[in-house]
Amino acid sequence: MTPGNMFKIGFSPTKSVFQVEFDTALEIKESTEADVYIGEYTLTPETTDQVLLTKEKLLKENVTVKAVPKQIVDNPAGGQTVTIGG
Repeated sequence: MTPGNMFKIGFSPTKSVFQVEFDTALEIKESTEADVYIGEYTLTPETTDQVLLTKEKLLKENVTVKAVPKQIVDNPAGGQTVTIGG
């Protein structure tokens, strides 16, 4: 048998079904050199940039970014005042 001729192929009048299912998989080998992220996993937006130092690190849980804080209060003019971020 020469390379490229590895399979014996034949034809038959019967119908054959070969069912295959694929799923997404992620493999992390134990020999990896990546450090585990140690830090906050939940943060509230601020008026300045925030950086979580996660580059090339393994995370043990999801990162959650909370909603922007806001307050709604009645004002003397009969309407409402919305304060966002504070």
